[in-house]
Order: sequence, then C-alpha cells, then structure tokens
Amino acid sequence: MTEKNSYAFIRKWILIGFLLLIALISGMAIYLNYYWKPIITKRIKEAIHRSTDGLYRIDFDNVRVNFVTGRMNILNIRFTPDTLVYNEMKRDSIAPRHLYTVAVAELILKRIQPWKVYLDRDLEMGSIEIDHPSLEVNFSDIKNNNGTLKEDKRTAYQRLAPYLKSVKIGDIIFKNADFKYIDNSLTGRKVTALKDLYIKISDLLIDSASQFDKSRLYHTRDIYAELMGYNTITLDKNYTVQIKELRASTAGGYVRMNGIRVVPRFGEMEFSRRFKFQKPRYTMNIEEVQLNKVDYELLNRDRRLSASSLIFNRANFSIFLNRQIPDSIRKDRKSVV
Repeated sequence: MTEKNSYAFIRKWILIGFLLLIALISGMAIYLNYYWKPIITKRIKEAIHRSTDGLYRIDFDNVRVNFVTGRMNILNIRFTPDTLVYNEMKRDSIAPRHLYTVAVAELILKRIQPWKVYLDRDLEMGSIEIDHPSLEVNFSDIKNNNGTLKEDKRTAYQRLAPYLKSVKIGDIIFKNADFKYIDNSLTGRKVTALKDLYIKISDLLIDSASQFDKSRLYHTRDIYAELMGYNTITLDKNYTVQIKELRASTAGGYVRMNGIRVVPRFGEMEFSRRFKFQKPRYTMNIEEVQLNKVDYELLNRDRRLSASSLIFNRANFSIFLNRQIPDSIRKDRKSVV
C-alpha cells in the first residue's frame, strides 16, 4: 500500500468512526429523551399539585429534552386553579387572597441537568425564557367570621422540601407578556390590563439557608419590569392616561415613568355638561416621574405604596371649571338651612 493510499485509508476510518460516534450520541439522546420524558412530566405535575395543596394543576402538550446542550422545551403550558379546592379553602379560611391563571405557548429552559433533579433533587439552570405568556391574577379580600384569615406560615422551601432540596435559576425572562389584575374586593370589580410587558427576574434561590433571607423579595435578588406605550381609560371614562415608558426594580427600589399624559376625552364645555354640579377638568403633561426607595414588600403584602420621595420633572397642569353650573357645596348648605 502506497503512502498516499495509507493516508486515504486512515482518513476513511477516522470519518467512519466520527460518524459512528455522532450516531451513538444521537441514539443515546433519543433514548434518554424517550426515557426521561414521562419521568419529568410526572415529577413536574406532582410537585405543582402537592406543593400547592391541590389548589393548582399544570398541563402541557409536550416536553423535549436535549441532554447534550442541557436544553428543555415545554410546549403549551396551562397553569390553572382548581375551583372546587379553592372554595373548600375559603370555607376553611385558608384560601390565598391571590389566585393565578397562566398560559404559555413555549417555555425554554437552558443549561438544565435533569438527572441532577432526579438523583439529587437539586434544580439548577442558567436561564428560563418565556415568550408571550398570559397571566391573570384575581384578588379577593377573604376573611372569616372573625374578620381574619388563617395564614400558611410555611416557607417556599418547606413546601418544596419533600420534592426538591434546592432551586437555583440565574435569570427568568418574560417577553411580550400580557398581564391582567382583577380586584374582586371592589364594587363591580376593577380590572387592570397590561400588554407587551418585559420582566426579568434575577438570581432565584430557594434552599434551607436562603428561606429566611429578608433581603430577597419572592426569593430573588431583583425583579425588573419594563413597559412601553401604555394607554388606558379611567374608570369614570372621562380621561385617557398615557405612559411612554415605565421601568421598575425591586433591587434598585425605584419606579421611573416618562412621557405621562392625562388627557380629557371631552372638550371643556362638553365635559362640564356631563355633571349636574361644578366638576374640575384636568389636563396633565409630565415628562418624568420618579419614586425612590419603594417598599415593594409592603406593596406586595398589603397593597400599600410607600416611598421616600416622589419627584416630578418638567410638569404642566391645567384646570378648567365652568362657573355657570351650580356649585354642589352651596346647594348642600342651602338644603341644610
């Protein structure tokens, strides 16, 4: 065999060996995906059901796992409450005040190690990306006959401990999220809807050491939210509220809004004729609003907003009042006399 033929022979067998290696890895990946899929599916559903005392269930169409890259795709996720369990909890005065419904077309998990979850009960991953999720939150001011509500004082770690020893996720990113908050404690219910919301949750950690860490909100180092081009109509239908940009951070403790406009939906005289008595008509144009040192824990727990300062930059206000319409205060005084 000549030297040239010898090199060709070696290259041929190297190529064959490389192709066999690829085929072996691919076959193992397919087998592992086939083997792990029902195990992962079962573990996820059991963990959600048991850790929420049966209040929530999770369903999805498919799970795809790539053991080479550590990537997992979960398709068409539905996270829904069980209304029968919720009504039982309300009767026992242990129902949570917030109820969540979530729908996600695709959930992408990166740098995850499924065998570590199964063998060591440690869930660690680099990031989670969620595109176009839909989140609905229902708030009810639930109390028992004594005006109180029993609280579940278990930490998130204590709830998860039977299934996982730790949860560590670098980043959780929500893109183009639709968010709806429904306040059932008010007459007629108040609905706040946000579209195309961007949220980045950094350094989520749940374990035995961090479960009582007061520096973490929802066990995270930071929750950053960004909203562009927000428009809504006030409850009385008299004004349009516009916000060009909104940014907020729990770690930074701030809320910053740019391009805020409160615009009446009716002209001056038309607006005044909508009421029996004098009613001020406001117009506001604010370039920037800053809230500093916001207490996000208080906001989350009691729905009360507390901040160290509120700063308006370059603000214009105008007020119109039609004096030809009766003054309600004067009429009230005459009726008393």
